[in-house]
Amino acid sequence: MQETNKKVSFTIRVNAQTKKKADQVAESLGISLTAAINMFVEQFAREKGMPFTPTANLHEHTYSEAELELMFVDLLKQRVKNAIDQPGLPGADLTARYVQHRTERD
Repeated sequence: MQETNKKVSFTIRVNAQTKKKADQVAESLGISLTAAINMFVEQFAREKGMPFTPTANLHEHTYSEAELELMFVDLLKQRVKNAIDQPGLPGADLTARYVQHRTERD
């Protein structure tokens, strides 16, 4: 039996100022930021793509090397977890990619 209503959680990293602005916008709309993100994810999955047209302002924030490293590590952790949860996926390949990334960066 497939659990279509089962809720899961995931973590995202975002600039503190961006989150504060997003909280304010959501509040002005009478919804929580969680509800707004859920709406985005639902529409993203339903439309199989972005539910809006990205603009040139997309790269307004420049990420520091430390922020990028944290995002990369989080991504790898999630992919390794998925590989563990789904036998047959190449978890060792992910480790090799991370080591290569660190070697190229240093």
